[in-house]
Amino acid sequence: PVLRLTPTEIALAYADILDKDVNSEAYLDFDAEGDSLRTAVGPAYKASVRAALPTTASVTFGSGIGEAEAISLGTNDAGALIAVNLNETTTVAPIEEGAAVNTSGQVKALSGLAVSSKGVVATYGDQLLFYVPPAGSGGKIVLLGYTQGLVKAGEIQ
Repeated sequence: PVLRLTPTEIALAYADILDKDVNSEAYLDFDAEGDSLRTAVGPAYKASVRAALPTTASVTFGSGIGEAEAISLGTNDAGALIAVNLNETTTVAPIEEGAAVNTSGQVKALSGLAVSSKGVVATYGDQLLFYVPPAGSGGKIVLLGYTQGLVKAGEIQ
């Protein structure tokens, strides 16, 4: 009750920002200044991935809470440092009969697939550290740091 959002709500709200940017209902709750993850995996990046695909394939993006428990540490100003785990998925699938999708880089190495007629799902784990101001302060939630890595890749089942 002392924070504006619970750790789970923070993770899901931030995932919505990574998906919708300024169109997210949570956009004004988070400080955008200095947030390089938004640039790295936000809507502009997702649009570039879509544009790079051939017309025989489609891509969808998703996100959800990761397996790691959230960690909350109170601060002297009644706010908190919140560490959460978010999983982002990228699914590339052929949309024409007889078409296939190619893999590359880390996805190719982890999945062991060079090509797939079913499609490929890649899951990226994001570990996010936020400063959350106390409820009623009017302050914005700030992403202090993050790390991201490919944690799973495989063919669509």
